[in-house]
Amino acid sequence: MSTSSFLNTASIKRYVPLCAIALLALAPVAVAGGFQLSVEAPNASSGTHIKDAALIVRTFGCHTPADAAITASAEGLVNGKRQSVKLDLAPDATGVYAIKKQWPSEGAWVVTVSGAYNGMTCSLLVELGPNGSVRPDTKIAEGQVKGKYARAERRKFTAQEIDSALQTLAGNGNRAEADEPPASVSTPVIVSGLGAFLFLAGYAAITRRGSTRKIHGG
Repeated sequence: MSTSSFLNTASIKRYVPLCAIALLALAPVAVAGGFQLSVEAPNASSGTHIKDAALIVRTFGCHTPADAAITASAEGLVNGKRQSVKLDLAPDATGVYAIKKQWPSEGAWVVTVSGAYNGMTCSLLVELGPNGSVRPDTKIAEGQVKGKYARAERRKFTAQEIDSALQTLAGNGNRAEADEPPASVSTPVIVSGLGAFLFLAGYAAITRRGSTRKIHGG
């Protein structure tokens, strides 16, 4: 064996373990993309069979979707106090679940959905609208990190992330209330003021007429 051949063989043997380590490090990233969740507000194309469904959750990348463990909860901030409501998921089809509104209308709310399958995790966080409503265009497709009023992670959302989302929603709600013009208050005030003005004008006219008659009569 020549010196160059020996060196090439030695180099290959030295780099093989490094390549194996790199492949093992990348494997979880590739496998994690195999299990995904999507969520959307029901519409005409959703095909849901569940009446009064607020959200539709779908699983993707499962050979047996029924084996995926899906959990959901509503996390809220009501009058400055945190609330948590465990949500029931109604099976709608294989790998498809419907969530009905099971949380109060007061305060700021988000819905978290988490799924586990063969060691893989995917979680969603959905921001709800005023009065705990689901916005009609709420949606995040499978594989997306950010959708419309929803975002996804390859892990469970932390308590800090949920609290931060609730604080943002609560702040937006307070600003919206502060910016709303008090039309319902100003209108009655204007009407009342106009009525008082007309009454005083009429009373003054009657008084002047009475005074004129007394002068002529005298």
